Amino acid sequence: MRTERLIGKTVILGVLSSLLSMGAIHLKAATIEVENDDEDVLTSPTPAPPVSNSKIEKKQASSEGSSPSAEKPLVKTRIDDSIGFYYFVKSGYVVPDESKIPSIGHVLSGIDNQISYSTPHKTFIELSPKMSVKVDDILVVYHATDPVREAHSGEVGIWVRNLAIVRVVEIQKQRCLVEVKASFGTFQEKDKVKLYDDEIQRWNQAHVKKEITNRSIKCYVAGGEPGQDYFNQTDFILLTAGKKNGVVEGQIFRIDEQKGGNFIEDSIRVPKGKAKVFFVGPNYSVAQILSNHESIKNGFVAFYQP
Repeated sequence: MRTERLIGKTVILGVLSSLLSMGAIHLKAATIEVENDDEDVLTSPTPAPPVSNSKIEKKQASSEGSSPSAEKPLVKTRIDDSIGFYYFVKSGYVVPDESKIPSIGHVLSGIDNQISYSTPHKTFIELSPKMSVKVDDILVVYHATDPVREAHSGEVGIWVRNLAIVRVVEIQKQRCLVEVKASFGTFQEKDKVKLYDDEIQRWNQAHVKKEITNRSIKCYVAGGEPGQDYFNQTDFILLTAGKKNGVVEGQIFRIDEQKGGNFIEDSIRVPKGKAKVFFVGPNYSVAQILSNHESIKNGFVAFYQP
């Protein structure tokens, strides 16, 4: 059947070709369609549209995200807006030793021969050699002699306790008269003085958004508000983990008391509260207690779980 149809078509084509060559018929254009038999056509599946690399990556990311072992995407965080500047300055920070603090001088006796000072008293500052200030310059009086220790971590460093923010009102050769603008604690003769700009730099650094780690972090409470052994909501505390451990501002730690434990039995952790980090140093961080069931003490466990 197929052979006969093909022969018939060939004959028709031959006749038409002869007539055209003889000029018997004239055509401007001719289109000839040859029908194909469905039974003789080899069909193939419709090709799937090419998948771009981005689609593959999205699919892989989706499948990885559904896996329990996959890491969560990193988010960024920074110091909490509820932390005020004066609270931030008062909490201070930790240094390995006192030589790391850029001191510009120390406190002398006051104009009324007082031994200790607070608002609104005035006192003199003895400037270090080659140091100079101008009227209206702002300085910070601090105390940094007491080491910070924690039983599990040993000595953490020296806590720089900022005591007051003062303004220069008069200059007398290598000393200046200052008045207290904000007081966080009583300061005395020989307490050191540094530039206010140092605190501004710390404040700005704490407001930079940083990626929060997906790793767990365990550390300990190593002290807090001066003159206190027990710390409660809104108090600040020191934690024995910092940048080197992956801590960033805005991170929340659970605070537990660790009880018991020996070679036979594991220790028991009793939840005590939560604290949120608002400043981070190399090996430590400073956090504000958000909530607590009982008072928090030096040596309690601080644990971050993503």
